Amino acid sequence: MPCINQFLARNLQNRPDFLRAFACARCDLDENALNTLWDGLHQHTSSLEALDVSNNPGRLQARKVALLLTDARRLKRVNLANAVKGDIDGPLFRPWDAHTFEPWKLEEIDVSGWKVSQYLCIRLAHQIY
Repeated sequence: MPCINQFLARNLQNRPDFLRAFACARCDLDENALNTLWDGLHQHTSSLEALDVSNNPGRLQARKVALLLTDARRLKRVNLANAVKGDIDGPLFRPWDAHTFEPWKLEEIDVSGWKVSQYLCIRLAHQIY
């Protein structure tokens, strides 16, 4: 019998681009559960505006996070506090649309607990000013 995380992930995959916000902060999700749910979010990159997977015991590989965030151009609020692990070549995300190079409408980001690259700091500073 599949667990609730697998059921939810499958439903997220079967109904693309309807989800505007997703939060599972402090839900005691282990790494397997968090990864299963993250896989379901890939179908919602063009509709997702708010994302919060912070402060769970499990963590996501930075490469996996980058794959989703690169295309999630409508995001306004992102909370990945204590949710990302590992290193990545290049940025965790690009705060501009990869197709049109228009800037995101990003208002809030929290990546506490993860080593942020100098490149990301510089890009975020350019977005602010």
